[in-house]
Amino acid sequence: MFKPPKSVLNESVEYLEYKGTDRYNEPSYAESVTIEYIRIDRTSNYTSGTGGETLLWNAIVFCFVGVSTNLPEMFKEKSIVRFDGKDHIINKVATTKEPYANATYSFELEVI
Repeated sequence: MFKPPKSVLNESVEYLEYKGTDRYNEPSYAESVTIEYIRIDRTSNYTSGTGGETLLWNAIVFCFVGVSTNLPEMFKEKSIVRFDGKDHIINKVATTKEPYANATYSFELEVI
């Protein structure tokens, strides 16, 4: 299946994998890894209810297996993705599979 060329994936992020909490109940993260050749859609999404609006995500980060560099085998929710000078927490990881193989095509990271 067609994947976008590197020339149109001109952004990068720092990824800090969530490792759990330390003995003080503070989040713990691995060393940062730079992931290059990605796309970031900086559109926020909200949901409305009786309690008001709730932010679902600030942006979606698109990573393509075989094109983006330094991808982990699987992204973890609660991990940090750093871009635009800010830390964003991964709220949801959507994995897309190749249509004719049991292989990962891409990852979509919803971040807040």
